[in-house]
Amino acid sequence: MLNNPVNLLDPEGLAGVAIDFGGAYSTGSGGEVDTNATVQQGGGAGSGFYVGSKPNGYAEMGVYSYQSDMTNSGETPGASLGAGMNVSIYLTDAEDFFSGEMDYVKYVIGPFSMVFLEDPSTGELTGFTFSLLGKGAGWSIHEKGTTTGCQGALQ
Repeated sequence: MLNNPVNLLDPEGLAGVAIDFGGAYSTGSGGEVDTNATVQQGGGAGSGFYVGSKPNGYAEMGVYSYQSDMTNSGETPGASLGAGMNVSIYLTDAEDFFSGEMDYVKYVIGPFSMVFLEDPSTGELTGFTFSLLGKGAGWSIHEKGTTTGCQGALQ
């Protein structure tokens, strides 16, 4: 994997890989959305498993589940809808990445999507997700939101 402190790919030995199955949707004309609306303009959910390493060098693995809520429909009008498999690379301890709250920025072009996840306190990049249909197919540029998750460590 990416845990290679010698070559400085991951000096703290925290990176891991996660695979989840889920779905997402979004629609909007661009800009802020009403998060208290009766019908939400965008969101997503999924569940999966992860494998990585802890700061002490031990392997970690577990399962997780998440739910996302869109707060900004992006830079341009767009819409996307999809369900499928998502692959994530996380750059922090799994307990910090999968549990609690993260901010996200999502780009969907055709059947492909890329999501960048950030720590809401520091704005630091904590991981990213690639997907073919899983986070939506359509058009959504620079969509923003919050994702909340829970995690169960198996090791």
